[in-house]
Amino acid sequence: MKKLCLALSLLVLFTACDQPKKKAPTLQPKTLKSYPATASLPAGLKWRTNDEPPFADQAAKKGGVFHTTINSFPLTFRLYGPNSASGGFVGYNRRFGMWGLTSLHPSSHQITPLLATHWAVLSDNRTVFYRLDKNAKWSDGAPLTADDYLFAYEFMQSPHIQAPFYNQYARDHFASVEKVDDYTLKMVSVKPSWRILYELDLNPLPRHKIQLDKNWVKKTNWTPNVTAGPYVLSKFKKGKSITFTKVKNWWGKNQPRFQGLYNFDTYQIEVVRTRELEFELFKKGKLDLYSVGDGARWAKQTDFESINKGWVHKQKIYIDSPAGARGIFFNLKDSILQDVKIRQALTHCLDFLTINKKYLYGLERRQEHFFDVYPPYRAPNAKAADFNLKKANQLLDQAGWTKRNEAGIRTKQGQPLQITISVGTEQWIKYLTFFKEITKKAGIEVLIKKLDGAALYKSFNERSYQALVVVYGGGNFPNPRQFLHSENVAKGTNNLFQFANPRADELIEIYEFDLDEKKRIAAIFELEKIIKEQALMVPFWRRDHERLLWWRYLKGPPGFVSPSGLDLDALWFDKKEKQTLQTAQKEGQSLPRLPLEADPFGLRKR
Repeated sequence: MKKLCLALSLLVLFTACDQPKKKAPTLQPKTLKSYPATASLPAGLKWRTNDEPPFADQAAKKGGVFHTTINSFPLTFRLYGPNSASGGFVGYNRRFGMWGLTSLHPSSHQITPLLATHWAVLSDNRTVFYRLDKNAKWSDGAPLTADDYLFAYEFMQSPHIQAPFYNQYARDHFASVEKVDDYTLKMVSVKPSWRILYELDLNPLPRHKIQLDKNWVKKTNWTPNVTAGPYVLSKFKKGKSITFTKVKNWWGKNQPRFQGLYNFDTYQIEVVRTRELEFELFKKGKLDLYSVGDGARWAKQTDFESINKGWVHKQKIYIDSPAGARGIFFNLKDSILQDVKIRQALTHCLDFLTINKKYLYGLERRQEHFFDVYPPYRAPNAKAADFNLKKANQLLDQAGWTKRNEAGIRTKQGQPLQITISVGTEQWIKYLTFFKEITKKAGIEVLIKKLDGAALYKSFNERSYQALVVVYGGGNFPNPRQFLHSENVAKGTNNLFQFANPRADELIEIYEFDLDEKKRIAAIFELEKIIKEQALMVPFWRRDHERLLWWRYLKGPPGFVSPSGLDLDALWFDKKEKQTLQTAQKEGQSLPRLPLEADPFGLRKR
């Protein structure tokens, strides 16, 4: 699967401090019987691959410790099951622990080999064969074979993992996973699909290290994962830090498709609860890179000595990257928000132009799409609701909230029109506070409820929120089922709206399974229209660029980022440049600076 399960950014804090003491529950290799080979290769099978070089600096040097942060300690190290999608840690955990059969090239967006070297799709658009890389090994040295994929398929279907998304995904997409031999797989999808290589991209699991039973979730909560990727979680201090270390003699280090990538020896990840503290640590040289999300900070706080003297590079770099849905999500089961006119009124209360000018310094643009992906599925005429208080008041009058109390808040049958918005990170508070001031003019009282990570994730799972600030990561293709299909109106899914609409269900089926591209595009465009008409959310804003600060010894590919954005895998340390920097700092000398803006891929005018 390619980025189909997306993570919320939550804030979590633990106070205990220790090292891992328990080894992963294991089945001894001698007790494991190999899965039978039940499939064969059809005659005339045409294997395909992609020899496109990685988007990386081929002169990159290996070594060093990359220092970075997350804003909360994770609730678990598991890749699956309860709490496995919470917090900033999940990005690193999946980057290093969830390796699929293939990947997407960050520049061409074409499928490239990862754990599989070749693939073949039959004309039925249901059947795929994969040839595995025989060099691939798990981080503990065990061979990675077809058995690990068959086990992963069984794992995804098990109720023991307590992961409804993966249970559903296995049920809806995989008809079968079979073994041809130890290094060849056959997979068949439930229905023909135009994106079969994405949908059947299965992540293997180390069968020899997992004992799957009713206690699996509890027993493995703090067990570091055995991985196929180049890094493993080697140590941690609860509530404070996590360390990922390069796998010794990693199997992929000499593979051409990985050259110039995975250059650091170690990722040292510290828990830093606020962006302000993270910024100060960067300025002191305790962190190697800082992504500036706050427009005010970029405009007012990035003129310190290290930047002015060229010791730290500051650059706004234009990219073209999908943006996941982000904004205020409404719970349609709520007694107030079940009225579409109230939801529509709220969408007309976001004064983006003022927010962008006052808080974001004109650096952002409104997110017009729910499916903000690459063409052709990005609806060209999609527009977010405009700021219009007159329209908002008309809608609220039509909804029957015509009376106001002494505070100016609308009431109906004595009940005030009150909306509580739950949020997990401090950065959104100032925008919500401004939003609250606007909604009050329409007679809506907005309450802002700051929750810590555990409380927010519990609210998320139990659907106990009224409205919720959500920021999802982006994907290359729309994935409407998880967000909008009626079958996901249940706890523990990504249908946070609890939205159910028969026409939307029909359109999702068309998009996922119709082989006519024009019908698929039309289905997504109509879904965009339904989302706006039903006012499921108040969309926020997005960037068309990276805003980065980095110490000059940190290097990357040409342009420093890829066309899709910053890729940590492609960064590396230049020891000579670090010596130059240290000399300049000691003597107070300035070094050459980069331009403040860069458009290395010609994307600014798009």
